[in-house]
Amino acid sequence: STLAEEAVALLRTLHSLGQWNGLINKYINSQLRSVAAGCAGKPAEGALLEDYFPDSETPEVGGLMAVLAVIGGIDGRLRLGGQVMHDEFGEGTVTRITPKGKITVQFSDMRTCRVCPLNQLKPLPAVAFSVTNLPFTEPMLSVWAQLVNLAGSKLEKHKIKKSPKQGFAGQVDLDLLRCQQLKLYILKAGRALLSHQDQLRQILSQPAVQEATAAH
Repeated sequence: STLAEEAVALLRTLHSLGQWNGLINKYINSQLRSVAAGCAGKPAEGALLEDYFPDSETPEVGGLMAVLAVIGGIDGRLRLGGQVMHDEFGEGTVTRITPKGKITVQFSDMRTCRVCPLNQLKPLPAVAFSVTNLPFTEPMLSVWAQLVNLAGSKLEKHKIKKSPKQGFAGQVDLDLLRCQQLKLYILKAGRALLSHQDQLRQILSQPAVQEATAAH
């Protein structure tokens, strides 16, 4: 997750720049549109997440999860290379984490590194995704509305097909794990909208959300 979060931070920074914003938005929109394709012809009531994406290992699902990760993040916990805050020493960068849990931090105002216990360090927020730099056109509002519906969809283990890879992974159900990961990414991407009430109201007023609400 360390490398993934660094990649997410880089893409978020580029997304905030005029030279890159259009290109990244184009790719984000192209991947989010797979949601519309997956939801086509599916009932709004009682549908399961795996009904929309029966094969969670397709490149389309992988691309969707990638853009959802850029929007919502992957893992906000303390990590190697991450920024942290210490009550006494201030802000610093985690430079080493040992298998025994010892954390070495290079603090901004110190020339030497210090080993700190986990309970003394608070992870600082990563580069935030700029929701306002997304184009909320009518077609994309509809896609976001379908994402909101998916966030509330059910996930049932017995409905998920068994993966041929499961035999190599002991008791781990890889298809279930992938669907759970997709559900988490959808929820985290949706959370990014909470501080942008204007866009959220536009999304919630879309027919896809209204129909799902009426069905329940």
